Amino acid sequence: MSEVNSKYAIVQYDAQNKWVYLKYLGFVPSAEYHLIIQKLLELSNSKKATKMLTDLTQMGVVAPADQKWMAEYWVGHANAELRFTAIVLPQAVLANMSLKSLNKLFDADTQDTSNSRNFASESEASAWLKSVN
Repeated sequence: MSEVNSKYAIVQYDAQNKWVYLKYLGFVPSAEYHLIIQKLLELSNSKKATKMLTDLTQMGVVAPADQKWMAEYWVGHANAELRFTAIVLPQAVLANMSLKSLNKLFDADTQDTSNSRNFASESEASAWLKSVN
């Protein structure tokens, strides 16, 4: 199991709800960003998670090169069972722009088949994930 609890992010498996959880805690340097995504997907794969809750409220800007890397890495490493992703949107305008750029990369390059929804709060995101199968 590859959980992370660092000054940059929290990655863990929520056994009660059976989903992987990622929360960014601010700006993440490139090398740490890569490690966090790698650990997130390792954990998702090892648990065969079908759901993911990602809290980006405190996320900083993600460099374009890291956005591209993430979209490409995701395709080769995400488990096929991952079907539902709830994303709590970032508060910072520039972080929101990074997220929009990343979404465009996923749409264009990955043909991501997961069902993803955006939310303003973690409680809304959690409620949606609990309602889907």
